[in-house]
Amino acid sequence: MRLFARKAPKEIASLATATNLFSTIECDRIIELGSRLAQASAGLMKPTPGVPIEQKRKSEVAWINPSPDSDFIFSRLERIATEVNDNSFQFSLMGFGEPLQFTTYRRGGDHYGWHQDIGPGVTRFRKLSIVVQLSDPTSYRGGNLELSLEGKPAIVERARGTGLVFPAWQLHRVTPLEDGVRHSLVAWITGEPFR
Repeated sequence: MRLFARKAPKEIASLATATNLFSTIECDRIIELGSRLAQASAGLMKPTPGVPIEQKRKSEVAWINPSPDSDFIFSRLERIATEVNDNSFQFSLMGFGEPLQFTTYRRGGDHYGWHQDIGPGVTRFRKLSIVVQLSDPTSYRGGNLELSLEGKPAIVERARGTGLVFPAWQLHRVTPLEDGVRHSLVAWITGEPFR
């Protein structure tokens, strides 16, 4: 048998953090773009029969498609996904299989319980998740993005403009928002299903 030659990743990671992925002005621009779009209550990939969706997830989402207004977002996310993947994961990636999700969490307990971003249907092609922190972290309380690392919740970077990249199977959640408004941007980078 002859094996394919592969470059070994520089590191194996469960999370990569890209600080200053977007500037404050660019974050404002993304929030303005997302806020102009039709917002809808967020849903679930696989709802539990008889359990209200709001018990697992409560927020609003809008969908950002490629356009002249959003090209800078897609280009920046493509660059960071490629760099992080080359250095940390080396998944076989194809690109963006879905629009970008602009998410708004409001005071009064908006949240998203523990979940993975990979699942049935089109989500089975998701390989990397990227979450961009758009809001100033001093403008809201609660609403922490947490990843389950070694079985324990770990709060990740809240700095405005930071991009967090992790495998789509990584368990994560957003804790209830106590005060203010939190905006985030989520992208999924797709590839052939894992096998």
